[in-house]
Amino acid sequence: MTKEPLIYGIYALCISMTVFLNYADLGFLRSSEKYAAESFSKNDRENEVKFIGFGIFILFIFSLLITLGFLYFAYNPEFIIKDLVNIGNKTIAANLLLILAIFTPSTVLNRMVSMIFSIRLENFIYQRISIITSIITLGSVFYFFTAASYQIVNYFLFLNIINFIGILVGMIIAKNRYNYNFNKLFSHIRFNKITYNKTKRLAYSGLFLMLSWIIFYELDQISIAKFLGAKTAAIYAIAFFSPNIFRTIFGIFFHHSLFESITLLA
Repeated sequence: MTKEPLIYGIYALCISMTVFLNYADLGFLRSSEKYAAESFSKNDRENEVKFIGFGIFILFIFSLLITLGFLYFAYNPEFIIKDLVNIGNKTIAANLLLILAIFTPSTVLNRMVSMIFSIRLENFIYQRISIITSIITLGSVFYFFTAASYQIVNYFLFLNIINFIGILVGMIIAKNRYNYNFNKLFSHIRFNKITYNKTKRLAYSGLFLMLSWIIFYELDQISIAKFLGAKTAAIYAIAFFSPNIFRTIFGIFFHHSLFESITLLA
């Protein structure tokens, strides 16, 4: 994918910007998950969906703000990418950012489904779905990128569609496996002052750490693209990719090994 370093740099920037969606809940989603898990352990489905619904509401509100930011960048890509002088590259950047904006809300659904499985200590099921979708998108590289074509926009669109399908599959499995009432959950996606008061202390306690993590670890790709250009961002992304992918792989295997060990001990 480094045949066109400038275009790959634009793509790498879009991927790095999705990281901000992991922090859009301001810690409330993790806090809500903790209390939702406690409610589930007490067989209290009503409070479980209340906590999940509240956490998803916070994530949804801030995700909308991030979506508006992505839309602005889609119409003004040169604002965050320095060397967009070619109209073709500018169009590619605009299309990638527009796709990113359109599929940002799917992140909310993804976190919601992941919470449902995680609370029941069966997140490995949803991880298997993610692995399958990743294998499909990895295989599609040979279709979208050939000696004659470099379809980065179509690939990015396909990647997001496949991920969205994976989320829907996860919802279907959750509904059938747990008899989960998504209509009830969706009706609880709203602000709840009682739930806020209960979750805010845990959420805010990690807010400073979260902001520090963003400043020191998540702004590098965007800063490089802004001040040095997409080509330099592409070089950085390639150098950063190798250790990051191995860390991810080892993390997955370690997580599964740990879960299996706990299961055997139980």
